[in-house]
Amino acid sequence: MKNREVLFFVTIILLILFFILSIIFGSVTIPLNDVFNVILGNNNAKKAYEIIIFKLRLPRTVLALLAGGGLAIVGSIYQGILKNPMAEPYTLGVSAGAALGAVLGIVFFKSMGIINMISFLGAILTIVIVYKIAKVGSFLPPIAILLAGVAVSFFLSSVISLIMIFNRSKIADIIYWTMGSFATVYWEQIIFLGIILLLFLLLAIYFTRDLNILQLGEEEAKTIGVNVEFVKKIFLFSSAIVVSAIVSITGIIGFIGLIVPHIVRILIGQNYKNSLIFSFLFGGIFAIGCDIIARVLAMPSEIPVGVITSILGVPYFLYLLYKNKKKVF
Repeated sequence: MKNREVLFFVTIILLILFFILSIIFGSVTIPLNDVFNVILGNNNAKKAYEIIIFKLRLPRTVLALLAGGGLAIVGSIYQGILKNPMAEPYTLGVSAGAALGAVLGIVFFKSMGIINMISFLGAILTIVIVYKIAKVGSFLPPIAILLAGVAVSFFLSSVISLIMIFNRSKIADIIYWTMGSFATVYWEQIIFLGIILLLFLLLAIYFTRDLNILQLGEEEAKTIGVNVEFVKKIFLFSSAIVVSAIVSITGIIGFIGLIVPHIVRILIGQNYKNSLIFSFLFGGIFAIGCDIIARVLAMPSEIPVGVITSILGVPYFLYLLYKNKKKVF
């Protein structure tokens, strides 16, 4: 068995393990045998456990898997097409745009559906603005779009702070949302996100060859026949749609899109033929693990999962950067 196949097998085992732990732990700890009784439809299972598992923890865990996996894939593609290891939804302003939309929704509306929709539109509008600012004729310089993304992100964060100052009664809701959480989710939202992720993954698989060649450099890709600007445009906007869908449901959850692609590149290399699925699995495991910590660390209270991803993510990212700065890119 090849090393990659062994790694895939281990990754699937880890995913199953984290999935089960996520069902077990929370404000109420459910014994493992009761988890299986509920899932297998055994009549001996407690009704309360059934409600907790099917109404709360199962959808929450599936959301963490999809959101973490989606952010990791987007981060991997952003870093590849922009040739910059720091590229991710945060640095391109997409997350900040979604956050501003959600904050406006929290201030002016009460409906979660409307908040999700405005957040989604905020992220899409932000990537359009960043794209327009960075574009030079028909050319899209990678460094320009990164700088434009960072600048727009800072501007939008300042606007959010300003809105919070003038709406002090909403500050708690806004802060909690902007720190990210998998706590509130409906199966309809999961189906919506799952469809978008599936379409994005199929798109990425279709363009795998072009994405791989782009990692050699834009000039080299052009000489081989890749339509560089078209590929960049396609993935900037399709990635923004994925991030918008995730952030509109979960709030801002940072560092997954930054760290996981680095781990995957170190373990299995830069070929998107393999790294797309590993990025999804690793991102999902990381998100589920952080969500478990967020639930059990301060029981019966709950810590926003974005806080956990940042606390774990920043030191590990600095470690990876120090150990592999000559190998990564």
